[in-house]
Amino acid sequence: MLMELVDDLRLALERLKHRPFLEAAMATAALVAHSDGVVRLSERTRLDDILETLDLLKIYDVHDAVDLFNRYVDRLETDGGAAVEDALNDIARVSENPEEADLLVRVGMAISCADGDFEEGERRILKQICLTLHLPSENYLVAACSR
Repeated sequence: MLMELVDDLRLALERLKHRPFLEAAMATAALVAHSDGVVRLSERTRLDDILETLDLLKIYDVHDAVDLFNRYVDRLETDGGAAVEDALNDIARVSENPEEADLLVRVGMAISCADGDFEEGERRILKQICLTLHLPSENYLVAACSR
C-alpha cells in the first residue's frame, strides 16, 4: 500500500515536471497538422504513435494529451494569429532544454511527414518553431520526409 502511494506520487511529480513539454509537444503537433487548414487522419494517427513511443509523453494518459492537442487545433480554427502566438509561447517554455527542444522539432517533422508530403505551410511553421526554440532550421528541414 505504501509503495503504491510512493509510486503514484513519483508519477504525479514526473507529470508535473514534464507538463510544459507535453503542452509544447501538443502545440507543435497542432501547429504543424493545422498548417494547411486541415488536420488529417494520418496526422492524428502519427500523433498517437508519438504519444505511445516517447518516454516523456508515455507518462500521460493518451486521451488527455489528445484533448490538449484538440484544444490547440480548435483555437487555431477560431482565433487564428492569436492562437499561433499562444502556441509558440507554450513551445518557447522548453527552449532552455536542448534535448526537449530538439525532440519538439522532431515531433513536428514526424507530423508533417505523416501524409507523405512536406508542404510549404508545414515548412514555414517548422521554421518558426525552430526560431522560437533557438535552433537552426536548416539542420532539420533538409529532406525532412526522406528520413
